Amino acid sequence: MATSVPKVHIVCRTLADTERILSRMANLLSSATGWSVGARPDPNAVVNYWFPYLEMRKQPIEDGQFTAAYFTHREDILPAKVQIWRNQAAKVSLRLTSAAQYATDLSQHGLTRLVTPPLDRRAFSPGRPRSPGAPFVAGVSGYRYSGGRKGEALLAQVLMSTQAEAFEWRAIGRGWPVKTRLLPQRDVPDWYRSLDLFVCTSLIEGIPYPVLEALACGVPVVIPCGVGLLDELPEVPGIVRYDRGDAPALAHALRKAGELIASGECERETLRATTERFTVEAWVSGHIDAFAALGAPEKATAEQAARAERARGAGRGIFAVAYGEPARNCAERLIASVRRHMPGVPVAVASERPLPSADISVAHPDADLGGRTAKTKMWELAPAQWREVLYLDADTELTADISFLFDALADGWDLVATKDQDGYDLIFSLWRRDAAEMRLGRQAIGSDRALQLAGGVVGFRRSEAVARFLERWYAEWKVLARRDQGALLRALYAEPVRLLVLGCEWNSFVGVFKGETAGIIHHRGGPARRLHKWSAGRLDDTAAWQKALAGAGRRRPLRRIREERKPRLRGKGSWFVHRTGARQFAAPGTKAYERLAGSAAWQQAPEPELTEVTA
Repeated sequence: MATSVPKVHIVCRTLADTERILSRMANLLSSATGWSVGARPDPNAVVNYWFPYLEMRKQPIEDGQFTAAYFTHREDILPAKVQIWRNQAAKVSLRLTSAAQYATDLSQHGLTRLVTPPLDRRAFSPGRPRSPGAPFVAGVSGYRYSGGRKGEALLAQVLMSTQAEAFEWRAIGRGWPVKTRLLPQRDVPDWYRSLDLFVCTSLIEGIPYPVLEALACGVPVVIPCGVGLLDELPEVPGIVRYDRGDAPALAHALRKAGELIASGECERETLRATTERFTVEAWVSGHIDAFAALGAPEKATAEQAARAERARGAGRGIFAVAYGEPARNCAERLIASVRRHMPGVPVAVASERPLPSADISVAHPDADLGGRTAKTKMWELAPAQWREVLYLDADTELTADISFLFDALADGWDLVATKDQDGYDLIFSLWRRDAAEMRLGRQAIGSDRALQLAGGVVGFRRSEAVARFLERWYAEWKVLARRDQGALLRALYAEPVRLLVLGCEWNSFVGVFKGETAGIIHHRGGPARRLHKWSAGRLDDTAAWQKALAGAGRRRPLRRIREERKPRLRGKGSWFVHRTGARQFAAPGTKAYERLAGSAAWQQAPEPELTEVTA
């Protein structure tokens, strides 16, 4: 069963100050999850999340109210702050921290979760190699606090040693015993890139970020043992450790670091690789998992509770899947069209985080690039109380009342689906591009000329036969984990059901109908995708598609070129245009030319003009 994620409100008093790391972390979390954020608690939220735990010192907590807090670091050198730490840990329902050394202490008070902190590795990246013969530059960073936990006194001691004299020292922040500058956040990456070595002198930390930022820039670091999550970093050349607070040990570490730098043993990419796990995605997913484990109800207000209760008891509803911002934006448009044409029909949306406009948000991990895992598990994820369920792709929109589909299911049809668009309504049209699909399909069906069904509009009623079919659809999809239409057909032949097949009016793509679409369900086809070109194999290969998405984000934006510029000539032949807008070139005398010329769906067209390209 799906796990519910409650409505969370993040309480962060310094939110407007984006120079503060905690403010940036809270904003990232709010932006990625849709959770609200503000300087004060929200009485209508299911969970108020204090960021950090110190924010809740003077706030009363009512009995039965769900609360959570982010615990940054425990200042053992200040007994009063240790007591505040313990008091707040005992009060809240959920404790979150980013350092394993604190998780053990917090867990004695109740539910505790480790969350990986986010790091902007695009901003913090290696620069040019250092110039030969230039003096070594070492840097420190941070703001001095009462109690001296940043280790500024330790640095002052070490600066008098011969080992420290081998470096030119620089500092940013405030309170260091060397020349110190204040820098805006945008200039900090360049400052790290100007260093040969970053030195952390802290006695107490939670993360600390300067070390991660320096490593992401490929800069060697000297770090103390037993501070924050630093003990969790791997052993690689260029990460040199010393006993916390020990001046002679730090001086020895500086000498060792200088020798490593001079020998060239510190590889920038190896150092940078130690920060790969510190991503926004890990930060967000860690929080979603933590709050799901809290067991708080997902309803946030009495109005939303009533709406969700009505939705579950409606007996029928629309189910969609939306992963990534493009799909979530499309789902908002779909829901708006349902509200216009079928007010009162509830919509449930499966996603990694709640969609505010959905009647029911179904929390499910982002398991593959196209959301096919959640789609093919629609039997399990759609509300169990719904006897008739209509699955719609996120990039579909209603243009009219579609009660007929629900009524057909109520009349006894097990499954309602549509054929694929003209010109692609035989399975050969799809499978010919995928040898593995072709092989599996022929084995299951015995032919490649069966009717091709589209997967964007699928209605089902709850019955034992449909449960077996949908379980088989998911299993068949997992075989290749690419398109789901082939898996749909194989499942139908393995687990037959009473199937009503409708025409393209019920799943119409741009170009299928001339002018304004005649489609009852209009399918825009494409805008929900996070990545438009995928040739790496399985959609559930998480590492591969996340890497591809990261690469797509670094591409230069679309640029326009002169309209009169022509594409490269293709030799003798003709262009054909399909009624969907697709184009294909074929030479006379070829089978492709004969097929296109003899098809009512294709018409000859002039040479296309090149109007824009992706740079």
